[in-house]
Amino acid sequence: DVNGETARRVLQRMTAVFDAEIVLENRERANPCTGVARVLGATPREKGNYRSLPYGQIGAFVKALRLRAGDPATKLCLEWLILTAARSGEARGAAWTEIDKNQAMWILPAERMKGRREHVVPLTSRCIEIVKATRALGRKGPLLFPSQMSGEMLSDMTLTKLLRDMDYASVATVHGFRSTFKTWCGEVDKVRDEVSEAALAHMDRNAVRAAYLRAQYLDERAELMDRWEKFVLK
Repeated sequence: DVNGETARRVLQRMTAVFDAEIVLENRERANPCTGVARVLGATPREKGNYRSLPYGQIGAFVKALRLRAGDPATKLCLEWLILTAARSGEARGAAWTEIDKNQAMWILPAERMKGRREHVVPLTSRCIEIVKATRALGRKGPLLFPSQMSGEMLSDMTLTKLLRDMDYASVATVHGFRSTFKTWCGEVDKVRDEVSEAALAHMDRNAVRAAYLRAQYLDERAELMDRWEKFVLK
C-alpha cells in the first residue's frame, strides 16, 4: 500500500518536528502525533522475494518506459538499472567520476557497494548512449541522474512511483529487476552461475574465490551484458 507507506513517512517527520519543538521548549503540550501510528496500523512488509517482472515482458516494459512522459533522468536511470543489473542505490548514485568511457566501464568504489568491494560493470552500447543522453540534459553536479528539482540523488520512491504510474507496481519492484536478470541468465542465456553472480555483485564468502571471480570474469561478464541488452531491446 503506497499511500499507507507515504502516510507513515509523513508521520515520522511530523513526529520528529514536534519532538524537537518540545525539546527546544517552543511547545509545552505532548506530541499530537502520539497514537496516530496505531491508527495507521503496522507497516506491511513483503514476504518472500521481491516481485520481479518475467523476463519475457522486459522488452515491452523498456519500450513503454521510453515512450512514457516524465523526467528523462528518472527514465534513463531506471533503464540503466535494468541494463546493468544494478541495485537501486547504486544506479541512483552513479557519478560521472565512476564512468570510464575509454574502457566502457562503470567502476563503483567499495564504499558505495553493499559488500564494500569495488565493482566493475562493463557498459554496453546502449549504456554509452544513456551516458551521452543524460549529459545532454545539461544538469549540473556530480551525478548522472540528478533530481530535476534539487539536483541531488533521486529517491528510491521516485523509481517506485514511476513503476506505479506505468501500472507495473503490482507485478514488479525496482529491486526485482535484478531477479529478472538472474532468472534470464539461468533459463535463457545458460551462463555459468558464478558469472551471473559476479555480474550482480553478490558476495562469495570464500575470500580467495571472490578475488578470483573479480579478476577473471570481466570479459565473460561484458559478453553477458551485451547478450542481456540484445534480449531487452530486441
